[in-house]
Amino acid sequence: MTRYELLTANYSFIKLMAENGITPREIEKIQLFSEFNEMKSKKHKTYYIVAYLCEKFNMSERGVYNIIKRMKKKVKL
Repeated sequence: MTRYELLTANYSFIKLMAENGITPREIEKIQLFSEFNEMKSKKHKTYYIVAYLCEKFNMSERGVYNIIKRMKKKVKL
């Protein structure tokens, strides 16, 4: 498969991502957000979850909070 074929096969999905400011690099953040949701469902406090994720993913607190904020944002269909 060529890049052209891949892009044309997924045109509407890629266009939707672009319109909502979603970049392909955000794939790397899925695991972090999944762990956040799992810990939140176990009633852990947000501050403690963020501190844990900072350590685990070697990121700043602000970086983790930004990822959480972006992942919670509703998309426009």
